[in-house]
Parts: sequence; structure tokens; C-alpha cells
Amino acid sequence: MKTLEIATKALFKIFFPTLLILTIGCKPNETVIEKTIEKPVDEKIVKVDETMTDAELADSGEQLLTFTTFPLAEKAFQMALNKNPENLKAQFYSEGFLKVYTVYKGILTRIKPFVRKQGKLKELENLINGIPNVPARKYFLDGAEDIKTVSDMQNFFFEHQQNWNGFRKWLIKNYDKTLTLNLDPLFLLVNLGIEGKYACEMIDEGTGRAICNYNNVFQKKLGPADLMGLRQMVGGMVLYFSFFTSYNLEGFDKLATLDPDGKLSVKQSYQYLVDVNSNIFTLRQKNLLRETISIGSDFSESAKYAIKYQKELCPKGSQATRQRAGFLFHDGICVASDSETDRSLKMLEQVLSGPVKTALVNRQGQRVETNVDFLSWFRNPTVDLKTIGPAEFDSCGRVSKLGDKTFGGIFKDKNAEDFMLEPVAGGVYCSQPMGLVVPGYNSNPTAQ
Repeated sequence: MKTLEIATKALFKIFFPTLLILTIGCKPNETVIEKTIEKPVDEKIVKVDETMTDAELADSGEQLLTFTTFPLAEKAFQMALNKNPENLKAQFYSEGFLKVYTVYKGILTRIKPFVRKQGKLKELENLINGIPNVPARKYFLDGAEDIKTVSDMQNFFFEHQQNWNGFRKWLIKNYDKTLTLNLDPLFLLVNLGIEGKYACEMIDEGTGRAICNYNNVFQKKLGPADLMGLRQMVGGMVLYFSFFTSYNLEGFDKLATLDPDGKLSVKQSYQYLVDVNSNIFTLRQKNLLRETISIGSDFSESAKYAIKYQKELCPKGSQATRQRAGFLFHDGICVASDSETDRSLKMLEQVLSGPVKTALVNRQGQRVETNVDFLSWFRNPTVDLKTIGPAEFDSCGRVSKLGDKTFGGIFKDKNAEDFMLEPVAGGVYCSQPMGLVVPGYNSNPTAQ
């Protein structure tokens, strides 16, 4: 089965690199993204203390959003909210954007046991040694060594996913607000890290004083349309993490150690995983699968909104730039209002409501119509994927029969095997020779 083969042989390889990328993402990114400077300002002292108003604290917190000083920014936003819980800018960062990254507090220490087992400790130590002696270093190291297993990793990813979803809900709640920021949150979001286009140097962490250079500061205005667009990006992050958080994946680390080059057949890999963890592929209590329906519905409504207000959001057409100067999405929010867009939106609404009739390519290469409920797993998550997955294997070690012909309710015509399994080998050599022999798991790697 193609889907399972990809997951079995590649999934774990994503775990450590993903975490590393996200962690490194909090360092200044070397990728150059051109931006127009809206409001150059001179270098000045930024302070945080109790004598300041909530608005002043929120502005200071925003100015301190750099790799070296963001822990102080977090403190400033919280102080602003203590003075005025309704401060919109402080909410945006503290309860929304910045909270997404608070999960990384202590991560470089927390992850050590897991990294050590994978033989990657030296790489992690090199990363730690490369962080300058600034508040951020203490922030990333201030934790216990508590991430030891794949399940612990999944809990970490789930917390990150929850924070993204919390940001999404904040954006929904405040859909009609207007907010002016002195940073570009889209730039921060795309670069997966807390990064300013300027630099701050800490003077005294205890008294909350830093000196910041604002040569590249620019303002961005967020209106309802911008908040809507940002919401769709954040919703995409919630969906992305569902892959890592929804089902028990304990054992993939052992498989990666056993078969680093992916030479095992699907049968061998699958059997190994089941043997080392009888609960593998079972639904985790901590999951946000059902949020997918809400995210899809929100996307549909947002698209309709954008189409309705195209004259305001995209007055000069999709080829024009800078047509919303000063706003977050300054090039416009442009959606083609044509028959193809209408068809796609209607299809999305049908998918969100239930099964649809659509044409798919089967294992014989033929395009045939069938009834599919694409979101079945999200409406009614399968408790144990093993009950619907591989039931039998062919002589090449490939899946030849599924435990559930609807594959968890997705294929309503009970023809999942027609679309998900590979073509029959045809009495010749298997397409992928299996060169790794594992006692107890090896079957005849080729069929003649």
C-alpha cells in the first residue's frame, strides 16, 4: 500500500529534523526577504517597568521581539495585560502569536534523552554552543530532560498544535478588529521563528532595559481581511501537526535505527512495528482531528468573503502590487471569481458535509467514478488504524488486502483496495528488491 509504505519508511526521519528546524527557526534566518521600509527610526533605549501604561508596555514588548530579547518581550506583554486585559496588541502577541512559541521554553534540555538515543547528541550540543549568552539561551535551556520517547515527542508537538489552534481561535474571536503593529507578523510566521528586522542588545535584564536599532522597522496594519488571511495560514499549521499528534507512533524510532536505509518491505516494517508496540496506530486521546471540519468551513467562508469584496481587497487585479499599502497583505487579497472557483467552493462544501461522487485513478490506471467521504476520519476518527489497514501481503511484501474495504469510511462503495493498493506483480521480479534480512521478519524478498 503506497500510503503505508511512505509512512513506514519515512515518518520517523521527519521527527528530529522537524524539531531541529523549528528550534533553529528561532535563530535569525539567513534567507533574505525584501520588504519596503515604512518607518525608519533611530536607535533608542527600550525599557519595561511597572510605571508604564499598558499601551507603552505593549509597544515595548513588540520592540523587544528579537532572538536575543524575546523573553523580556513576553514579560512586557503580560505586564500590559495585567494592567489592561483588553489591550489588543498585547493579546495578539501574548495570547496569540508569541504563545505559539512558548512551547520551546527549555526545549534544548528537554529533548536531550530522545536525541541521545538517536545518536544525535553532538549535533544538539553544537547547536547549543552556537547560541550567544543572551536571555534566549537561558530560555531554551531552562527545562528538565523529560522528552525520552516518541510519545513524549508527540505530546510536545500536540502542545505546539494546541497553541496554533488557540491563536486561530483568537483571530476568529477578533475577526472585526483593526490593529497596527510595528512588525510584520507574516514575516515572522513564514520564517517559523521570533525574529525582528532590527537588533537589540540587553543592557540590564533585571531592570528590563535594552538598546535597539530600528533602521528596518516598518508598520503593518491588520484589518478584518488581513486577520482572515492570517487565520487561514494558522489553520494550515494546525492541520500540519495533526499528522504527528493523532495516532500512537511509538516504535518508529526503533524502526529507524533498525532500517536506516529503508530496505525492509512494507510487510517487514509493519510487522516489526506491531511486534514492538501492540498499541501502535491507535487513536491518541490528545488529538485535534475534529478541528479539521471547522478549519475547512472557515476557509470556505473566508473565500466567499474575499470574492464578495474583491473591489476593495484587490482593486487593481491579481497582477498588481502594493495596492493595499500599509496593510499586512499589501499586494492585495485576490481571488478569481469565475466558474472554476465557484466549482471548487461547491466541491469543498460538499466534502465538508459528507460523501461526494468523484473520479479517481484505480490500481489499473483507469479513471473511474466512486463515492468518497474525504473527511470521514476527521468526523469519526478510527480508533485503531490496524483494523482497517493491511490484512494480507503478497510475495513481494506489499499489501494485498485491507482489513476494511471502506478504509475507515472513506470509500463508501467498499472499493478502497482498487484505489490504494499497488498493481499485482505479474509473476516477475518485485519492483523493489528487499536486501535486508531481519530474523523473524524476513520473507522471500522476490517473486519469480
